[in-house]
Amino acid sequence: MKLEFGKVRFWALWTGYFMALALSAKALEAERGERPEQLIHRSEMVVIGQNVVLRPNEVCNEMVVISGSARIEGTVQGDVVVVAGSAEVEGTISGDLVVIQRP
Repeated sequence: MKLEFGKVRFWALWTGYFMALALSAKALEAERGERPEQLIHRSEMVVIGQNVVLRPNEVCNEMVVISGSARIEGTVQGDVVVVAGSAEVEGTISGDLVVIQRP
């Protein structure tokens, strides 16, 4: 059986291409596991009668919560006001935090 040089080179190139493709797919999977989530930017958040959670990958400008609780794991770039509720902060608030309880 006689193989032509062009055919051998063709198959060698395709084999190398698919091996590189498989290795890069594995590298992408590993990178995705280590890559942080994309940040979600929100403007002002106003929530009435519900609890709200700002996740670690979320950023908002201002937050107002009435008759509910606020859990801040992400970043608030301004003030947070909670009326008739509670606030739990594990993230960052650049402005003021005001919590007004019921009498």
